[in-house]
Amino acid sequence: MSSDSAAVVFHHDKDVASRCRLCDTEGRLTFEHTPPRRCFNGHGVTLSSLESEVRGLRRGEQFQRGLGRLALCEKCNRKTAVWYGDAFASWTQQGFEVLSRAKGIWIESAAFLIKPSRVIKQASLLMIAQSHPQMHRNNWYRDLCTKLLSPTASGRPHDFRVLLYMLRSRARMSGMAGSISTRTGNSTVVYAEVALPPFGYCFMPDETATEALVTEFRMADITRFFDFGLDQASNEFLNFPILTPDGIAPLHYRDGTSQ
Repeated sequence: MSSDSAAVVFHHDKDVASRCRLCDTEGRLTFEHTPPRRCFNGHGVTLSSLESEVRGLRRGEQFQRGLGRLALCEKCNRKTAVWYGDAFASWTQQGFEVLSRAKGIWIESAAFLIKPSRVIKQASLLMIAQSHPQMHRNNWYRDLCTKLLSPTASGRPHDFRVLLYMLRSRARMSGMAGSISTRTGNSTVVYAEVALPPFGYCFMPDETATEALVTEFRMADITRFFDFGLDQASNEFLNFPILTPDGIAPLHYRDGTSQ
């Protein structure tokens, strides 16, 4: 949030739990590239996160072969890559092209030809990869996982919204966190934030406070992408800011709002 906010990050213990974050089965976990490797995520990345702060890594955590976590079982990793990976890679490539032409800190009517359902389901897997295994106790999380495991299912998950911005640098990943305004006392829960050029994604509850964030940061709300059919293509014209993540807490950006 803006500079008059404090952030509290609820990060799970480094328990190397062996439950798949998606299907909730016990077993060997595979490394989930976040985003997928084909989305230009196969090279060295420096990540700002709570874990890197706890470990005393002032310059961030180093990933030599792309950003990611041990999060999904082999079966879930393989089939979701087949279902959603190519469409998400195309979306990411188009994002880099839009960003390369952008001037200033605001992008107006950027044109994308995409399959929205596949895009947003893969984007949601980015959040799943940051989640604690016990998140399956929550109704909204189970509803989301059910939709991700049913590629043809459409319709928005319960109590879940996805907000989008663009960024040029400074990768950041955060699990569930709370942001409290020291000026107003208002609090906002963030399920996760995943930021790696060209896109930053904020996953949040569907609550009134989210509307204030859309107004403050002018992020694009792409939750409606869940309403599309699996192979339904769409020409999308989106408006969003270019932001620079500042620190490890979600919703904090350089200069309070943008780069």
